[in-house]
Amino acid sequence: MRDDTIEIARGINMVQNILVKKTVIFSVIILLIGAQALLVSADGPTIVNESIIYVDDDNTEGPWYGTIEHPYQTIQDGISHACAGDTVFVFSGLYHSSMSYGFVSIQEDITLDGEDPQTTIIQGGGVYGEKWVVGISSEEGSPKISNFTIENSGTDIHDAGILVNANNVIITNNIIKNNQLGIYFSHTKHQYGAIISGNTIEDNKDGIFMWAASDNIIYANIIQNNVFDGVEIIYSSNNNVVMRNTIAGHTFDGESEGVLLKESTGNLISENNIYDNRIDAYFENAFFNKWNNNYWGKSRIFPKLIVGRKYLGGGPMEPGFPLILLKLDWHPAIESHEIIQNPIAVMNTTLGTMKLILYEDKVPITTNNFVRLSNDGFFDGLVFHRVIEDFVIQGGGYDSSGSHHESPYGTIDLEIHPDVRHVDGAISMARTPDPNSATSQFFICDGKQAYLDDQYAVFGRILIGMDVLKTIASVETTTKHGMQDWPVEEVIINSVAIAQ
Repeated sequence: MRDDTIEIARGINMVQNILVKKTVIFSVIILLIGAQALLVSADGPTIVNESIIYVDDDNTEGPWYGTIEHPYQTIQDGISHACAGDTVFVFSGLYHSSMSYGFVSIQEDITLDGEDPQTTIIQGGGVYGEKWVVGISSEEGSPKISNFTIENSGTDIHDAGILVNANNVIITNNIIKNNQLGIYFSHTKHQYGAIISGNTIEDNKDGIFMWAASDNIIYANIIQNNVFDGVEIIYSSNNNVVMRNTIAGHTFDGESEGVLLKESTGNLISENNIYDNRIDAYFENAFFNKWNNNYWGKSRIFPKLIVGRKYLGGGPMEPGFPLILLKLDWHPAIESHEIIQNPIAVMNTTLGTMKLILYEDKVPITTNNFVRLSNDGFFDGLVFHRVIEDFVIQGGGYDSSGSHHESPYGTIDLEIHPDVRHVDGAISMARTPDPNSATSQFFICDGKQAYLDDQYAVFGRILIGMDVLKTIASVETTTKHGMQDWPVEEVIINSVAIAQ
């Protein structure tokens, strides 16, 4: 690739003359095209060979080997015999918590997957001492639980359907009901990075209870008819995203809110349906949180007013003086949002983790190509090989030795949607001069790159991890393996996990 082309790309924000700016835009496009044009022979993908361990409560006679012919009878037996990366698949049935403390315990980076959420049921004892039904305390990886009904926790105030005492947990497509707390992020350990997506959380005392839990995504859930609060975010639970959920039917006199924020900051509550609650939203000593484009039960012309309080003075045993505070959802939705569960990609790198929503509903070909490669483990160990600050970080094609990796699935057609643009943090596909030549290489925009719209297939954006994007974009680069703008210190993609 020519050096002067790269220099033009670096100077994009410094050029003021309109004629020169048009030349810069053309050169930037050529830069992205060239990223795929330079590709050489492929090394092939890394395919992850994960073991599947089977569980079926109908196997009462044994033997119990964990195979599909001779499955374990209890979920805990399946989990106990699993190693990191394994899947424990549970056939439909009624499973009771089996540990001495009354819960199913996940302490490894595994996937616990039920056959069908309506008919694969994990049931607690429903009495004091049974505690939570499922407890997750893995130290590493992204433990996942999906496709279960989880019900009937103990009766103590902090007993829960699922206790989260770990990082990077993925909880999807479950029915969580008849517990004290539907999902409880324990304050005993700082939590971050969970994805709670596509679940129905209903008829609990509280739906989702987050205490000192930050950087989590609560997305596309039905959270309804819990006795007290739908989503409670309290005590240093910061920088969470609550998006595209239906939160309704919390009506208990004097104590029920759809969304409650308390002493937490930096949270985004966006594009939810929040209605038919005693109080739809309330905050207390919670600042710098953003409410945007939520539907509040009816069409609105004017911003939605959200009332909260700040307490002045007081002490541990004395309430302070309440000062009324007001917050606005400046752009409330005029009609109910459709709850569509798009995939979320968890991209773990050597400089931090980015969580991106992928718009399968708008650009399915491009999204499914990325999801398939991610599930194959194709991106694991590859690097961001082209990094240009205020432009893009690009990866998905080379490892740290400079060896090229090519998608086993070939090219995909260019896919454009007018509602998906190259905003700051958008993820899009690199390609050759042929518009229909994208394979595996992608780029993430560092800053808005509107001139790439309608020419490249953007298919998602960062929800959490913009700081990681900026860190990667600012690393020192050099010429390496015959390519410019390669980071001096490798920025490696450790893994890409998909939550759906």
